[in-house]
Amino acid sequence: MRRLATIFLLATTLGLPAAGQAAVFCVHDGPSLQNALTQAATNGQNDEIRLQPGTYTMSSGTTAFTHTSAEPFRLVISGGWQMAGYLLCAVETTDPNLSVLDGVNQRRVLDLSSSSTHFNAMVEVRNLTIRGGSGNGFGGLRVAGGDSVKLHRLIVRNNNATNSESPGGILVQGANGLNLMNSLILDNTCANGPCAARIALPGNSSVTLFNNTIARNRCPAINCPMAGVYIDSFFSNIVANNAFHQNEGAQLEFTPANFLRLSHNLISSYIGTPTDSDGNISTASPGFIDAAADNFRLRLDSPLLDAANGAMGADEFDLDGNPRTNGRDRDIGAYELPYMVFADGFEDDN
Repeated sequence: MRRLATIFLLATTLGLPAAGQAAVFCVHDGPSLQNALTQAATNGQNDEIRLQPGTYTMSSGTTAFTHTSAEPFRLVISGGWQMAGYLLCAVETTDPNLSVLDGVNQRRVLDLSSSSTHFNAMVEVRNLTIRGGSGNGFGGLRVAGGDSVKLHRLIVRNNNATNSESPGGILVQGANGLNLMNSLILDNTCANGPCAARIALPGNSSVTLFNNTIARNRCPAINCPMAGVYIDSFFSNIVANNAFHQNEGAQLEFTPANFLRLSHNLISSYIGTPTDSDGNISTASPGFIDAAADNFRLRLDSPLLDAANGAMGADEFDLDGNPRTNGRDRDIGAYELPYMVFADGFEDDN
């Protein structure tokens, strides 16, 4: 019978409180994941929770998976971990479809909360699918408080928020910064917007959204004002290289007093006045392979190819695990064309 495996490693991050070690948890189902989240909340260490391939569910509660901590330590949750020989969770794959957190349309999926303001109280979630969440406040993923938040290579889809002004997909609030990159936020619903994501951070916090595809998020309200992404952060915010596609109402909204740079996105409409705007594309034909079948990878004739701002974002892999960059510049959206296409339209056969 498999069980929760915990490996203790020496902490290497400078500036940690003297409590000092780091714990790695290898989990394989819903109960073992929640057990790891519960232990990580109070064990006095940095924590990494590695998910093996599979679908993770819980059979009770308003939220499937929760973590509430006051400790000044880092939490990393990542999926797609495979065996190597006899070692569990030894090799991380680059497929976010392998490890799925599912609320089965009965409960919210993942709620991570920190009351610590220490610089090491960071949260990272990567390489997972979060789906089927439903509830008040949010549906899919909530990260509240702490220091910086990194959300990389996620698929957040088919989640629903049942009350007003709450996102079906992602809610980030009270943290000191957010980086959301190389993710697909698709078909999330909410009462009246925003449905894809709501980001509300305190003063002197920054938000960066790089190379995401945010599509078909919607709300049932008549004249739904904005089903895309809402940003309420008053420092340095950058929205670059994202593909906003067929979200109901406006694709993006930000408060008028924000400093926000809007650079090299596929975006048809937004609410607010950016401090700086450059290289954005508005087209009804973005050149996805088959958006109706949920395939938002790019065709060879897509205007999004090589159209991103290569100075924005530093993640070396796209949502499929393909390296960025494969042409003259990065592609807009979560997916990079996985092979070189030359200016003359011919591939190198040598």
